[in-house]
Amino acid sequence: MSPPAPTPTVLVVDDDADVRASVAEALSDSGFRPLQAENGREALRRLQEGARPDAILLDLMMPIMDGWALREALLAAPALATIPVVVFTAHGITPEQAAPLRAQAVLRKPVGLQALLDALARVLGGG
Repeated sequence: MSPPAPTPTVLVVDDDADVRASVAEALSDSGFRPLQAENGREALRRLQEGARPDAILLDLMMPIMDGWALREALLAAPALATIPVVVFTAHGITPEQAAPLRAQAVLRKPVGLQALLDALARVLGGG
């Protein structure tokens, strides 16, 4: 019998505390280990301090450091550039606009739980 698969960790980066908490709870209920950050600067600090999520769920419009700036910082750091990113935003974004983000998926808020889980399964190699 093989050992159980490790629980995938997802860093949820969103400035809306209610969204962040509800997404984290839904992820936890679905078998993920959620981490949370309220803006890009906090997320970057956690990553620089050693947090290594299996994926990042990233809002784009945030104060202090937005998702665009965080993604730029991630792509510039070899140790962080390979972490899969799923963008989820309330603002419409075209594939052309999203291209510089090099995100593995882009979801529009409000996003249904199944769509979120499907996107995470795809980026984590399980679907």
